[in-house]
Amino acid sequence: MGSVQRLILGSASTDFTVVHLSTWESSSLGLQKIADFIRSFVHFFILLLLGKVDLAHIHISERGSLLRKFSLSTTANLFSVPVVMHAHGCEFHVFYQSSPAFLKRIISACLRQCACLIVLSDSWKDFYVKSCGLTADQVVVLKNPVVFPDFIPHRQGGDTITFAFMGKLNQRKGVYDIVNALALLDPHERSGMRIELGGSGETQAIQDLAKSLGVQDLIHFHGWVNEELRNQILAGADVFLLPSYNEGLPMALLEAMSWSLPSISTPVGGIPEVIDHGFNGLLVHPGDVTGLASAMALLRNDAELRLRLGHCARESICGLDLETYLTKICNIYLASTRTFCRQALEKA
Repeated sequence: MGSVQRLILGSASTDFTVVHLSTWESSSLGLQKIADFIRSFVHFFILLLLGKVDLAHIHISERGSLLRKFSLSTTANLFSVPVVMHAHGCEFHVFYQSSPAFLKRIISACLRQCACLIVLSDSWKDFYVKSCGLTADQVVVLKNPVVFPDFIPHRQGGDTITFAFMGKLNQRKGVYDIVNALALLDPHERSGMRIELGGSGETQAIQDLAKSLGVQDLIHFHGWVNEELRNQILAGADVFLLPSYNEGLPMALLEAMSWSLPSISTPVGGIPEVIDHGFNGLLVHPGDVTGLASAMALLRNDAELRLRLGHCARESICGLDLETYLTKICNIYLASTRTFCRQALEKA
């Protein structure tokens, strides 16, 4: 969510003015989180009172994020300001389906109030329409944007094939599966592999697992990575790994594809709508450690396949460039405003 917001803010059209209100900082804990939200809510309320808000673009996830953002959207509706909600939550379906009936009704009602709900894939659109009662016209599929690097390194491979991962180091992202899959491989085969893990999270637990399986020397932990280090890692990688259990449409995967990297991922969320198994990447089922190990071995040993999948990966997401994305965002803003005004006149 944060990556998408930064791209929008960094390249916003001069046709309108954007005021960014952050309701939560990643470093905030406890009472500070509440204080961050209250500060942003008050700022938003003042702008509404002054009549300086023509449209509210609200990014939502699940659980606490969802409930916080609904207070903003409800307030905007009280001031007759159209709301565009932007759903990023990779586990929203899990949260929604496990919620009690009364909470489901509240969530669905709040979502239906928005002029437009942006989702990351066709599968997510189907979910919001069928489960939450939104109309098909109300839900717009807009895949995440990606900034394409100008230069792609010449990858022919060597004695060591580098597999890169970017994201939160936890079970949902499949990081433990990566370590277990590496350990399943023949020692001679895995000796020609290197795993680069970029991200923070359950680092110590994953390091302990790697040590217990005897593969700790093959894994390098970078910790949190900035844009420059991310690009260095992707430039030096041969394969990207993202064996997730739940996803929206991960920016890390799109960024890897823009670097002409073949990916080994899973058919969850919007991933199967950008990864075509055997054409621009490989897909294994979540939790299938044996299948993951086989896919890693296949790409480790077949340089021609790696290069072909990587080339097709970059070509297949050419339509997700940032300029095209921003044009679509502007069109959504205009269409949502027109729709909101039309509905207001019909109610009057």
